[in-house]
Amino acid sequence: MNGCGLLSKKYVKSDKEVHRVSAVGKKTLLIENINGNISFVSSSDSGIVKIVAEKEIKVKKKYLNTPFDEITIEIDSTGNEIKIESIINNKGRDDGFNFNFDRKQKVDYEISVPEGISISVENVNGKISADNISNDLKIDQVNGSVDLDNYSGLLECDLTNGSFSGVIDSTKGININVINGSVTLNLSNYISARVNAQSENGKISTDNLKFSDMIQEKKSFKGNLGTEDNRSEIIIKTVNGKIVFTGNKEI
Repeated sequence: MNGCGLLSKKYVKSDKEVHRVSAVGKKTLLIENINGNISFVSSSDSGIVKIVAEKEIKVKKKYLNTPFDEITIEIDSTGNEIKIESIINNKGRDDGFNFNFDRKQKVDYEISVPEGISISVENVNGKISADNISNDLKIDQVNGSVDLDNYSGLLECDLTNGSFSGVIDSTKGININVINGSVTLNLSNYISARVNAQSENGKISTDNLKFSDMIQEKKSFKGNLGTEDNRSEIIIKTVNGKIVFTGNKEI
């Protein structure tokens, strides 16, 4: 093993890419990332998905001024899908081993998405956020937080280690599963939903919400919000972590 190569000082190398992809005829946007934050915002142009990727990696000094090809952003827009993938290459490695933890690579994304395109995101480490979008959203996150503000689409979220927080005024349905971490939902009292929450090792609490048909036990909670017509399902499950429902827009 080349011990000197493994332990030599590393320097931060960064680059920014901006891509504009046609949204015409696209139904789904898929993104796969390893390390980094991913944020989604509503696109002002219904025909374009804008992708801003900020890449960062630690390299030896001699690679600081070389072309940034240690991380490539691959975008495939064939068919009715747009697929975005962060690819970690071998450039900048002098040793014979791929110690990713030593290279400290990450890609932060900001993606502007028009309405009507469903989003599926897989991330290992980082934060996922969405602001004022109504797109259906599927999240698979290993380590990190999820933060949704004024989100109104159909949500499915699986989170291994981290916290979830969301401000929801309307919804098509919510299904959140967290292994280690808390869930906090701020809901409008005007929302129409059936709420079902379960926590194996955590407290479930509610504040400032007008539930009907409420059943609260040590590890579970059920209750209805709004009218009986067109109620959406809100299902929250945690293994180790609390669940908090708070209300706004008092009736």
